[in-house]
Amino acid sequence: AIGLNGKSVFTPMGEYLQKVLDTAVLEVTTGTFDYNTTLKRVVNEMTKSGVRSVNYETGWSNRIEVAARRALMTGVNQVVGHINDRNADALGTDFFEVSWHATARPTHQEWQGRVFSRKELTDICGLGTVTGLHGANCYHSYFPFVPGVSKRQWTDEQLDEMNNKENEPKPYKGKEYTTYEATQRQRYFETSMRAQRRKIRLFKKSGIGENSELLIDARANYRNTMAQ
Repeated sequence: AIGLNGKSVFTPMGEYLQKVLDTAVLEVTTGTFDYNTTLKRVVNEMTKSGVRSVNYETGWSNRIEVAARRALMTGVNQVVGHINDRNADALGTDFFEVSWHATARPTHQEWQGRVFSRKELTDICGLGTVTGLHGANCYHSYFPFVPGVSKRQWTDEQLDEMNNKENEPKPYKGKEYTTYEATQRQRYFETSMRAQRRKIRLFKKSGIGENSELLIDARANYRNTMAQ
């Protein structure tokens, strides 16, 4: 149920999420509020309405803070992409340069930082798909590129060198991780810590007492995960 004119109104979950997240994307893209402020407001609003997690048709489920962050970031990137499409039309070019960033997933490393035609953005970079350019959790952007006029930010040789450094395994506590694998491991710990903090709060609210073995173990698990 959501508040409307001082009253609680029951709204279908999909419709509610779409409305809240559309408003959030508008706030960020228009500069009304910054990304973190908007994300905090969205999560607070949803949790007050009783939303704790989002279950997708694929069977995947995420806690609301994770789902909201991903949806907001992806939505903002897609709006920026549409703006750049219009800018390219105004410049009379059909080519775009894709951005490069560290810790990119391996499937995105193949095309990040390079120049593609509008059609190749779809065929090669997967623009418009969940796992491709501007898909879920994708940090890449693309910008109009005018052949013979625009100057690339990175040469192919520089891109290959940077990607090779990213993919060089580095040892840590008996295991080896590429930069991308290390960030995925870190996200796993962060997700575990959020769940552990929630468990600690629930134990405390239950009134089991500060010296309860359940609460002591939960705090010890949290500290161990944070140390890792």
